[in-house]
Amino acid sequence: MGKEDNLKPPFKKGNKNATGRPKGSRNKSTIFKEALALKDKNGITNEQKLLAMAIKVGLEGDLKAIFSLFDGAHGKDKQVVEQTNMQEKPVQIQFIKKDK
Repeated sequence: MGKEDNLKPPFKKGNKNATGRPKGSRNKSTIFKEALALKDKNGITNEQKLLAMAIKVGLEGDLKAIFSLFDGAHGKDKQVVEQTNMQEKPVQIQFIKKDK
């Protein structure tokens, strides 16, 4: 088993010394959404152009484009993983709460 020091949180509560992302800076997701929302002179957004391109490539038989379109429209399928032990019986995990 590992050392107990590794289980403690790395920062003390109220630590204001951490640098992190500067206040007011935008994250990548916001910048990407803004870029997709930009329109050309005909009023067509970059998002609409990319979707049209993906549909065209998907109709030409590109499986990645097809799966990407369906995942975007309907959401990804849940991945189910079943794990068994050597006797092909379900694995039982027991959590034990340790008192301080």
